Amino acid sequence: MAMPEVNEMEKKMADLNEKYRVELKRMQDEYQKKYSDFIAQQDSLTENIKLRRMQEIQDIQTRMDNVVQLGQQDVQKQQQELLTPIQQKLQDAIKAVGDENPALALKMLDSIYVDARNASEYTIMKYDLLKIRLEDKSYIPHTSNRVIENLVKYFEDNGTIKDKQEAYYYAGSVYRDLDDTPRGIENFYKSIEAVRDKRECDSIILRNAYSNLYYLFVNVQDYNNALKMAQMEYSISKSIDIFEMIAQGQIQIENSKNTWKMLQSFDYIAISLCKIIFHEYQLNGILPEKCSYNV
Repeated sequence: MAMPEVNEMEKKMADLNEKYRVELKRMQDEYQKKYSDFIAQQDSLTENIKLRRMQEIQDIQTRMDNVVQLGQQDVQKQQQELLTPIQQKLQDAIKAVGDENPALALKMLDSIYVDARNASEYTIMKYDLLKIRLEDKSYIPHTSNRVIENLVKYFEDNGTIKDKQEAYYYAGSVYRDLDDTPRGIENFYKSIEAVRDKRECDSIILRNAYSNLYYLFVNVQDYNNALKMAQMEYSISKSIDIFEMIAQGQIQIENSKNTWKMLQSFDYIAISLCKIIFHEYQLNGILPEKCSYNV
């Protein structure tokens, strides 16, 4: 993925490294000169002057060590600051790919693993959360809660409202796959509560949280709560602007055969999209060769 920001970052890092190289070379030259002068003159120097010259040489060595240490820290800090927005942009692009092709997105995510680990802590955590999201979309069963628990703790203290919503949602997904229904229900509820009465909200995750709660309540034969969750899912689905989702590419056209499967509860978006397609058929007598939607 070609990005002009990468070339700009590489140039800035090369310039910074060159500045430290020049400074260290100057100090090394100073050290070498004083050391050579001391060796050549030491027999003619008084003891006090010898000690002072030796201390000067030692001071230069100490300063060189400090420059190396501080330079490494500065280079690492500058690299992290420059790399973080690039990584965030890459992750956003991969996330968009994952909505349509999560298997491909997982490969893309793996390819930026090393650079992601050199970015800020927040970006690293977003990387790990994105990986769980893509695995979930790829129907790869979650087998451990270790990573998601760390992510939940981190985003509770450092995340945005949407970060918390997503972290709790995928914690619910992990516990769902681990057959830990109580903690699955708890985290799906937390995902909903994180955005209750707030403008900043991922409506698709909100809808899916209710969908998963419906599924979990049905599994434990709590049909009263299952019905409530289905009604909430239906209500959220009606509020989603389908035409805007199509415009943004959140609903994709591909592979029309066996597309409309009703899982867990009735899917309002799928039904509405069918209406759009059949309306086109009524007008023009044409059905698309490819048709599916991904959320």
